[in-house]
Amino acid sequence: MVYDPVAMIEAKKVLADTVRFAKDIYDCVFDAEAIFHIIDWKDFRLPNWEVIKSSMKPNPVLLDGRNVFEKLMLDEIEYIKIG
Repeated sequence: MVYDPVAMIEAKKVLADTVRFAKDIYDCVFDAEAIFHIIDWKDFRLPNWEVIKSSMKPNPVLLDGRNVFEKLMLDEIEYIKIG
């Protein structure tokens, strides 16, 4: 599942039905095991981590490719900084 508030229209043209497109960040993480964060849009700066964790599978992981989050912000989500 993918979500990018800026590139969704173009991504749908390019990727078509090869991926599932989410309507927002919360839809994107529903029932996911991990989040791979690679874009730095405002929509992703202050998500509700409690809602995200409760939407994901047990023992969720966040791979932060932009290094924008701090471990203290996350509510029992394994945090891995990359990039």
